[in-house]
Amino acid sequence: HPRQHSPSNIQFPIYSRQRRENLTEIDQFQSSPITQSLTSQQSPIHPRQHSPSNIQFPIYSRQRRENLTEIDQFQSSPITQSLTSQQSPIHPRQHSPRYKQQSPKDQSPILARQQSPIPILSKSSIQMKSSCVSSSNQQSPLSQNEPSPATPPSPIQVNQLSPASTNILTSTSPNQQTILVINQAKPDQIFCNPGSIEQLLMTKRYQIESYLTTTLLQMKADLCSLIIPIPQSVYYNLTTQQSKMSDEMSQIGHELTLLEQTMLLEPKHFELIRVLKLVLDTYRIQLDLYIDELQQFTGQKSKSLLGVLTIKEHSFPSTVKKGKSTSPIEVQLLTGARTNAKVLSPVSSEIVKGATLRAKGKSKRTVELENNQENLINSVARFSRLSFTNGTYVTTVHLKFSIMIEALVEPGQMVKHKLETKPTEPIIVMTHNDQWHVARGTLLESQFFKGKTSIPIFLFCNYLQLCYLEATRQNPSGQRRPLTFSEMEYLCDSKFKKRVTVDGTITQKEFGEFWSWFGPYLQKLRYQKHLQPMWISGLLWGLISKNTAETILMQQPPGTFLIRFSERHKGGIAVAYRWSDSGDKPVRHYLVRPSDTADGRTFPEFLKESSTFVRILQMYYDRNGQQLAVLKDKDQALMQFYKKKNDEGDGTGYDKELLALESLKSLTIH
Repeated sequence: HPRQHSPSNIQFPIYSRQRRENLTEIDQFQSSPITQSLTSQQSPIHPRQHSPSNIQFPIYSRQRRENLTEIDQFQSSPITQSLTSQQSPIHPRQHSPRYKQQSPKDQSPILARQQSPIPILSKSSIQMKSSCVSSSNQQSPLSQNEPSPATPPSPIQVNQLSPASTNILTSTSPNQQTILVINQAKPDQIFCNPGSIEQLLMTKRYQIESYLTTTLLQMKADLCSLIIPIPQSVYYNLTTQQSKMSDEMSQIGHELTLLEQTMLLEPKHFELIRVLKLVLDTYRIQLDLYIDELQQFTGQKSKSLLGVLTIKEHSFPSTVKKGKSTSPIEVQLLTGARTNAKVLSPVSSEIVKGATLRAKGKSKRTVELENNQENLINSVARFSRLSFTNGTYVTTVHLKFSIMIEALVEPGQMVKHKLETKPTEPIIVMTHNDQWHVARGTLLESQFFKGKTSIPIFLFCNYLQLCYLEATRQNPSGQRRPLTFSEMEYLCDSKFKKRVTVDGTITQKEFGEFWSWFGPYLQKLRYQKHLQPMWISGLLWGLISKNTAETILMQQPPGTFLIRFSERHKGGIAVAYRWSDSGDKPVRHYLVRPSDTADGRTFPEFLKESSTFVRILQMYYDRNGQQLAVLKDKDQALMQFYKKKNDEGDGTGYDKELLALESLKSLTIH
């Protein structure tokens, strides 16, 4: 039966209502007496097989006939036959032709890693397979709008190669290319299950946004309807409800923190946890106001809070450039259930720590804010144009927000009060882009080690992922090339000599040494011309060891190269290339020097002018999380990064020399 023996661990697509109705009809047919009698005789079963001619079946629609045709094709397909011979479970939604038809965008290998397990990269697991495929059916691997490589066609013929093999390409025709399998995905090496994590986070989100919100609204209504003096039973019920809600908030917050520290999360999940914790903090403050208000009604000692001004949304700690607006900041005014507060002023922001700075060898500098006042709208003030007049010498500063209100404390007695938020997380204002990696490292260190000597290695990896996405200008909810688990493992192994495990930790000293090496690379990816799109498209491998690069290139013909980050020179970019088929060092490494990209020459132009580099290895991931590489002609892969003819010059917009006229015949003197 098409839906029989379906494994529960396989995620199937959600079909339309018509499809579900068709499957229901098949179920009804299977349970009919005729089908049962045929089953008892051990005859093959098919929705359109063994139907008695004297029974009037309904005339099915065209959609129904197409679905039955699909089942016919599925039953007779080679995949089904091979599965049947191996006695493996069969399901019509698995390997179905319709399920395989996906748009080119869905086939993007970089996007595929968001939904696929990411494998572990090890030196011993490197295998290489080759196949000659026609390039006429391939899409361009680089797009100007979204530089993400398209998935190459599946290999037609796959041959296992021994490590001693030297040449994979048997033909140098431009219509031939080689596909290499760098790392195969293994289900037992998956570091987390994105589906289960997302389901858990959706449950927590429902608890916060639905249950806690409803409970707080009901609590506000109960407090507004209280009659003083409050009956003992009513007071007991309210205090019990408040205590229960406080415990639930603490439990949810603890579970979210535990997820951050014990799981390697997808960027969108880690960002969702950050947002949920902000909402949870706001709800805690509101609950404290209700508790304080109830104590006032009963004559107990309380904080006598008229209201609280809190930061509802922010992106601290963060870097911002002088004169540029910060990320949007939302400030919310919270009051008690029966507090009648009148707003007397707009919400204003000011620098409370680090307003006056002095750098070594420089005079004092006062940092001021622009567009630092906003009015409350529905108890919320949104700062979207807040900016700084001066830089902070790569030193942290803190902000706070304040507002004046007037509230009724006792009958006939109005009291004015200034409400202030707590100081924000640190901010660094840059004067130029070269300060970015130093500023970001300072902020990360202050975020990680708040009175601590070490942090869990999983928490470090989760925060590092967000910092990396910011550096490469990617959205956490729609990233094109996130750091994979194998890349995280490479970083921890090469820089910390540690494995990515639940009980692993990173000390503050280790982080400082790591960032002094990794920070300059993020700086290059963020600001150096062409490096970011080359990284996103897989032309820049980056995080790969020297030995692994040599192992890959040993299987390639001379002239093949890949681009990686130097392991010894901070911020250095190295080109590993196959030099010859003989000699002690057939694979060599070249460290790109500043002079190679001087005088307006870009890094792709340097690669273009070098005759040593002929073919480039481009890395990507398929939808199964398998790391692959495709061998391409250098000019074909880097064409979009080359300068156009009318852009040639000395980098200043002027020609290097006078150009001679080809003909004077067309000139006319007036």
